[in-house]
Amino acid sequence: MVPTYASLEETNFPSLYAATAPGDDFAEAFASYVHVVLLRRPWEIALSQGGKVVKVVRSCWDQPRCAAKRAVMEQLLGR
Repeated sequence: MVPTYASLEETNFPSLYAATAPGDDFAEAFASYVHVVLLRRPWEIALSQGGKVVKVVRSCWDQPRCAAKRAVMEQLLGR
């Protein structure tokens, strides 16, 4: 799973599920944006191997990879 999530971090998808279809991308982006940005709730995935955390994936909303998608969400929500 580490390579999969490393690949996710090279995209503008907020989650793996968002990468499955355009509608799912929008739904995941909207839900994630509301949860993380508007409600200021944490979102992260910790991947473990052998009982040790080997990778932590955090929300993309403060990263350059999701800047364009964040701008769309802000425009849609009048922010």
